[in-house]
Amino acid sequence: MDRGSVLLAFGNSAILLLSGKPWGVTSAFALWGAKLAQLIGIPVTHWGYWQTKANAAALHAPLSHDVTTVMDVGIVIGSLLAAGLAGQFPKRYFHAIPFKMWIGVLVTAS
Repeated sequence: MDRGSVLLAFGNSAILLLSGKPWGVTSAFALWGAKLAQLIGIPVTHWGYWQTKANAAALHAPLSHDVTTVMDVGIVIGSLLAAGLAGQFPKRYFHAIPFKMWIGVLVTAS
């Protein structure tokens, strides 16, 4: 059996035990989009998806309280750290990325 798959299985089990829901990454995207929509004045609280108790609570809480958001940020930071420690992320790549793209990444990530 592959060690990586065993590690992923244990990681998923730990996430399920600690957060009460299985490993997922996409529900945070809906939350980020809804929070951004609220910032520009779109009343998303009237939408059916945000009417459920859990989703409404997530919408009104800070992003740092959302388990999926914290996992997504952790995955990105962990991936960057792993690539950096493996020497697979040279600094020259930062200079090759246009400034407008950095702005897009920062706006999308927040």
